[in-house]
Amino acid sequence: MKNNHQIKKISRHMVLVSAILLFSIVIFLSPVVSAAPQLLISIDNENNLEDFQVIADNDYYGGKYYPLLTEEYGEEILISPEKFHYRVILDNIEISKLNERFALGFSPKTATMEIFDDKIFDNNKAIITKQLSFCNNNNICEPCEDSECNLMESSLTCNDCKSGSADFICDLVYDGICDPDCENKDKDCSSCKEKANEEANNCYAYAEETECLEEYSGETCFFGKSCAEGDGIAIKNTLCCPNSYCITSFFSMNEKKEIEKIKEKQDEEKEIKFMNQVATNQQQSFTIYLVFIIILIITIILLSIYFIRKMYRSKMLVIEIQRLKNRYSYAEIKTYLEKQGYKKEDIDLAIQQHYLYDKNVKNH
Repeated sequence: MKNNHQIKKISRHMVLVSAILLFSIVIFLSPVVSAAPQLLISIDNENNLEDFQVIADNDYYGGKYYPLLTEEYGEEILISPEKFHYRVILDNIEISKLNERFALGFSPKTATMEIFDDKIFDNNKAIITKQLSFCNNNNICEPCEDSECNLMESSLTCNDCKSGSADFICDLVYDGICDPDCENKDKDCSSCKEKANEEANNCYAYAEETECLEEYSGETCFFGKSCAEGDGIAIKNTLCCPNSYCITSFFSMNEKKEIEKIKEKQDEEKEIKFMNQVATNQQQSFTIYLVFIIILIITIILLSIYFIRKMYRSKMLVIEIQRLKNRYSYAEIKTYLEKQGYKKEDIDLAIQQHYLYDKNVKNH
């Protein structure tokens, strides 16, 4: 009976250790949420969803939602930790220490969102649960900007919406289209292209344009234009004209097809690079998972050896007491075994086991 109790105790220890190690594996392998696009969320005083929209992590939104996009709260979390009591789970990814207004990086494939309030009593019950659908792939751009929206298609989340569409997203992409969502501050807009226009100073500059001006003292030519002198210098998807200016050019059909081929090739290269990165991340995750499993197995084996040896030592101690009992009392045996280096609690347990065993033998 005593041995059965010890075996059950060993099993409980092994289950506990296994659970701790497996929990560590889950935490360590939890994925990190990407930086863009961003999901802007606002919660009102009644714990209802007040604002819910997708935004781009660019200069247009940066001025409006700083520090939400940069997540630079300084020492505010330490000074006022009670403000940051919300948690969000996007699919299986959890983000904690959020206040009532925040922006989160997410994947357009995200399907569910749950929001929790750690200040309420039942903080494991979501205060807001929302099923998300960012794209239905029907080749129709169907944007929506409201806390009740479930389908929210835009150029950030869905191929149904092209860059420059009226999709409630100012993407600031160089595409030759004045994005109607950018308040005429897209560099593709005519008011931004005219240097004499005062509104151009309020437009958002491209990094390529800054590089052209500072390094080549040139002017950046946007869609449909070329350099007045020379071929210019290509900087990403723009054309820099050193010590020159831009003129309107008309591309032949062959040139247009060539440009489209180059763009398609670039898109394919980006897709291949992305898939390779995903494969690398999966391989690294599998390696880490395998290492933790090996550690878990080794730990369980070592614990098993330890408890088996302990049981064996206890059994041998009972046999030794049985051998000495014919000539000595329990008190004398205890003194003798203590001198042999056995622990008092082990001796007491073994004497108790021997006494019960001896008693059962005499009764039968």
